[in-house]
Amino acid sequence: MLEEKSAKISGMRRRFLWLYIIAGLSCILTATVVSLAFVSAFDAPSGSGKEPSGSTDKVPSDDEAPDDGQIPGGNQTPGGNQTPGGNQTPGGDQTPGGNTENDPPVVIPDNASVQWVPIPGLHSGSLVLVNKDHTCLPSNHLTQTGALQIVGARENRTSPTKNLQVLDNSVMLSYGFVDALCKMADDLMASGITTRNLMLYQGFVRDTDPSSDEKQTGLSAILRMIKDGNSYQLDGSDSESMAVNAWILENCHKYGIIQRYPATKVASTGVSASSRQFRYVGAVHATYMKLMNYCLEEYIEEVKKYNFNTRLDITVNETEYSLYYVKESDAKQKGIPVPKDVAYEISGDNVGGYIVLVQK
Repeated sequence: MLEEKSAKISGMRRRFLWLYIIAGLSCILTATVVSLAFVSAFDAPSGSGKEPSGSTDKVPSDDEAPDDGQIPGGNQTPGGNQTPGGNQTPGGDQTPGGNTENDPPVVIPDNASVQWVPIPGLHSGSLVLVNKDHTCLPSNHLTQTGALQIVGARENRTSPTKNLQVLDNSVMLSYGFVDALCKMADDLMASGITTRNLMLYQGFVRDTDPSSDEKQTGLSAILRMIKDGNSYQLDGSDSESMAVNAWILENCHKYGIIQRYPATKVASTGVSASSRQFRYVGAVHATYMKLMNYCLEEYIEEVKKYNFNTRLDITVNETEYSLYYVKESDAKQKGIPVPKDVAYEISGDNVGGYIVLVQK
């Protein structure tokens, strides 16, 4: 009997011992978990918002690789010369008007001196901005008419001298740009600084998807020089191309043409310098851009400061003009306000509004 009772007590002691051991281990495990959580809380990032270092954006390069050498399609013999045209001198008052995105709608005097013009389309016109942030719609060229109509460049040259050579019959461009290039090529040859012709190497590029290639507009082109069937870059690699390049950069604004990607404007255009890509914008716009050393991106930002009531005044070839900007949100209400009985041009900017040029 005593032995049975002693065995029971011994069994109970063993059970209590195991319970103590299990309880002790549980306490140790709980303390460990709590300690780890405490340490993790103190080691967590402070949330300063700093970006990882060493990340840079690669600046896109000009998409057309050098291709010097023999040109297909045979030669064309240039004819006579033309005397260069007159100079264009900008001037007038330039008072900012403060037309920003957050401004209230501009109040236009609704009287007999103002006419309201239907909006022509945000994505068409000579000043459409196409870059990595504002893509070109594939339908842009379909909305352009007159001087902006896309045509075959070779058969639509406006000068009989053929000083503007064209790579082949497939090259297309807006009619106004072809005409401007013909006049510039004639005056270049008349200057006597070169025996090479200006060549339109690449023009309009058709695409079915939105793209940052502004050649889809028919307002941008790659230019080179040509002589005896050989083409030469406008890169200043020899004295003759250096002289031609300098002459074009000094005079192209007179024909409404700008260098699209100057070396000093990479931060604004987002594209590395190109000595061969040029853009047609119109003589008044190009002249003011030349005067103020603006690229297209900078020019549009400048014009956006003005509105119908406070305009930017420019004088070109003794003719007075005024410029102003109309936001698309305002234009949708009633149209674009234009003074009556004056010549005007309207271009969408492909961003958020319209640039209006009025001849006084």
